[in-house]
Parts: sequence; C-alpha cells; structure tokens
Amino acid sequence: MSDQGNRNPEELKKKYRPLVIQQLQKGGLPQMIKPKLLQIGLSEQDATELINDAIAAAAPTLGPKSVVVRQAAGQPVAPEKKPLAPKSIEVSDAQRQKIEQRKEVQKKLVDAGFNPYEAEKMAHTQVTHAEFEQTRQKLVDAGFSAEEAEMAKSKTTSLLSPDAFAMTPRPKEIDANTNYAGFLDRVVAMLIDGLVLLIPMGFIQVLFFIIPSLQKNPGFGTGLLIIFGSFLQIALQWYYFASQESGLKMGTIGKAKMGIIVTDESGYQISFARASARFFSKWISAMTLMIGYLMPIFTPQKRALHDYIAGTLVIKQ
Repeated sequence: MSDQGNRNPEELKKKYRPLVIQQLQKGGLPQMIKPKLLQIGLSEQDATELINDAIAAAAPTLGPKSVVVRQAAGQPVAPEKKPLAPKSIEVSDAQRQKIEQRKEVQKKLVDAGFNPYEAEKMAHTQVTHAEFEQTRQKLVDAGFSAEEAEMAKSKTTSLLSPDAFAMTPRPKEIDANTNYAGFLDRVVAMLIDGLVLLIPMGFIQVLFFIIPSLQKNPGFGTGLLIIFGSFLQIALQWYYFASQESGLKMGTIGKAKMGIIVTDESGYQISFARASARFFSKWISAMTLMIGYLMPIFTPQKRALHDYIAGTLVIKQ
C-alpha cells in the first residue's frame, strides 16, 4: 500500500474519510473500522476523530440506523430522537486485546507450518467469528430484521477483511533486522521455477518452433508461427511470475520452496502492475551483462537492479 511511510495524520484522515463514510453506509460499525485505521498508522485519538467526523457526514443517509452507529462510537443520542427499541447495544472497548489475541493465534499457526499470510487470514476469521454472531444478535435485539442484521454482519465481515480500504496485510516489518534473500536463494528459486515452466514452455517450443521448421518448404506462415510462439512464451512467463508474486503467497513456487517472498519497500504485498514491472525490468538486468542480477551480492538490502526499478524487496521468511 502506498501510504506506508506517510505518517501525516491529517493526510491519512483526509484520504480515508470517504472510505469510512462508505463503510458506515454499507452497515459497518465503528468498532469494526477502528482497528484498520490504527493499522494504517493513525493514533487512537485520530482514528476516533475520523470516525466521528464520518458519522456526522453520513448521518443523513443512515436514517434510523444512525442511532446504532452513534451508540457504537460512544456518542450520546438524544432520547427524543431514539427510534429503536429500548434495549441498548453493548459496545466492546477491547479492540487492542482482540488484536493481541489474533497475533497469538497467528503465531501458533505459523509455528504449525502455515505461511504468515495464510496464518493472518485464518487467525482473523477464528477470532472475529464469534463477535460477528454477537453483533448480529444485538442488531436483532435492537429492532432490526433478521435479514438486515445478517446484511450488516456480512458488511462488517467485509470491512475487517485484509482487503478493506484496498489494504493488504504486512507480512514483514522492514527494519534493521530484516533478513533479505541472498543471491544463491534467488538462483535456486529461479531454477525451480524453470523446472515448473519446463513442460508448458517445451510444449510451445514443439508446437510453434520444431514442427513448423520440419516442413519441407517453410514459408511466411512458418515465420509467423515462430514469432507468435516467442510472444506466447514471454506471455506465459510474465503471467506466471506477475500473478504469483502479487498473489496471496507473494512469491512463485520456487520462492515458496526457498522460503522467500516479494514485497514493496514497506513490506506489503505488491500489486499485479508492480509485479509486471519487476518481471520486464529483468530484461534490463540482463542487458547489463547480467550485472543487474549480481547486485544482490553487494547491495545493502540484497536488491537486484529490477528490484530497484520496480520498488520491491525479496525477503527470506
């Protein structure tokens, strides 16, 4: 995510205010939104101020449900404006405790063999599932229909997912102790990926190169087939590397076997566009007499030339 390293709270509040309003309008509750705001770098006070400001802006579109949202945010509600049943909704103020609990579950999953990203997803689901059920029941008790309560619960589930605010979880905090993948780790991972691509690349080679070249009178059509086969091989390699490095595992099969992942310069999952830039930048690394590939041997963060161009890091888990 591009906001990592941006510690200006006013800029962050300004950027995420429309997203918070949108989540409130879709049924999100403040206590579900605040952890994500804390995660992007806002302080407790700034996150509360942003939520309160968003509630005030979204109030006209929330209708009677604005009472539930205001109560969830700890804001006073005038008795004469309270349209709901007299039962009150208890609001938990233990979000930080839930985060710590989730971290404990995540650590156990990592120790059991799951990678950090999978562990984060599973821990998130396990810790928050019970709270979602309690939220649904509270909404029903407050006067919402079962369908409305279920919809609100599903929206808060979506809000708390790692994809909320287009934000991806940070599998690795970048600091002085970060263990970067070295040149040999990269080479072995590349060899493994080469074996994975061997069969589909060989099939393209036979179909578009060998068979056409065996014709007695190869003509213009044969040349076109060879050119198309070349582009097909490039497209296959591009999609393989870009889709997997930007995917949930944050690395190709070879990188996974070597226990390394590709992140941006703040330790977050990269986008497909950045992964594509990293792939095509490898051609520049190759055109420097392979010096671009050798740069991990002597650069501070063991970055190759294509890592500098794409703004990526290769980290050993």
